[in-house]
Amino acid sequence: MSSSDSDIRSKDQPFYLQLSQRPITAAFRSLIQQYSKIPANKVDSHLSAVRDDAWDHHPYPSIGLFVFTELGLSGDDLPKDDPEITKTIASTYSEILQTLKNGGKFLDTGCMFAQDVRKLVYDGVPATSIYGTDLYGEYFDFGYTLFRDQEIIPKDHFIAADILDSNAAGLKHLEGKIDVLNATHLIHVFSIEDQKSLLKRFISVLKPRPGVLVTGRITGNLNAGYHELANAKATVRGGKGEIWEHNVESFKELWKEVGDETGTRWDCKAWFWRFGNHTGGDDKPKDWHRRKEHGIVTFIVGRLE
Repeated sequence: MSSSDSDIRSKDQPFYLQLSQRPITAAFRSLIQQYSKIPANKVDSHLSAVRDDAWDHHPYPSIGLFVFTELGLSGDDLPKDDPEITKTIASTYSEILQTLKNGGKFLDTGCMFAQDVRKLVYDGVPATSIYGTDLYGEYFDFGYTLFRDQEIIPKDHFIAADILDSNAAGLKHLEGKIDVLNATHLIHVFSIEDQKSLLKRFISVLKPRPGVLVTGRITGNLNAGYHELANAKATVRGGKGEIWEHNVESFKELWKEVGDETGTRWDCKAWFWRFGNHTGGDDKPKDWHRRKEHGIVTFIVGRLE
């Protein structure tokens, strides 16, 4: 292991937290206890053990920060001081549940441990209707270890593939068949040029009709553009030390451009919100990888035509 690899894997990082610094939501605790049957007094140690094992393989901020405990699709971890976001996300989640229970199909891209997939199954969606994909197949093993549901979700519903590869064999059979595509903390790891290609890839996987949805969130910035990010070399496609971060306006413009280039039209709802106390703010040291202008852009994009 090189010295740079050693530095990246060091746990002495501002984005490597303990659960006491990054407490999980009541909704995720309920999921892990009731769906995964983890005893209440074992939840924290179970989550920490899985996280530490995953960190040894992929020392990403998303793992160090326990991002895999976020239930972003259902909005259970959203700020409670913005009722517009929470109401809209909750309403859309109810619609998604109905669509999937009626035979629709769901794909979670960049799913990592696929917590949103598990929440859908817990909420009554047939396991045969959901799929997850990620570049790293070992994430799926971590997901099974975390949620203990090897007998519930078929292994062939998790597909190791490069989402930008239109010839990826594992995804071919899903093209044009997905009703809801989720992309949580995925889009921002690509250059702005590749982000366009990624959204076009999403469109090719979705059913070619109005009403299909793209949901998710990205790290955002009030000043759209390329910005340096701590540990970006370990996170970002191509190993660069910076990522392209959107604000609400630039993300909507990206969807308009992609729509114009593909002959489709999309309604992009998006909201910018600040990190909670556990992931940034004025109380953090000056070298913290998230500052005042940083936050999260949560989005729901529906096809109009």
